[in-house]
Amino acid sequence: GRSPQQLFDLFRDAVRLPEAGNRGTMFPGSPPPGFGSQSLVDVCRKYGLPLDRVMEKLKQKGFTVREGDAIKEIGRSNDSNPMAVFEVLKEVASTRK
Repeated sequence: GRSPQQLFDLFRDAVRLPEAGNRGTMFPGSPPPGFGSQSLVDVCRKYGLPLDRVMEKLKQKGFTVREGDAIKEIGRSNDSNPMAVFEVLKEVASTRK
């Protein structure tokens, strides 16, 4: 039920992240259901993102962050939203070597 352009957009936005011993986990092009309820630590662990780089990037973007905070808490406590936090995570995922 999706157009070719919608499928292309989904695949284009996905970023393959290497994991030891397997093909890796795909970082989603858009936040999956329940994403905002997950802690920053859990999201980083799930997608193999380096927590220190994620926290550094969030701080560069003006976010005050504690690693145990849920994504939606980070957004709310910084007068923002979970989508803004997601975009920073996506940026880190896309630049990961």
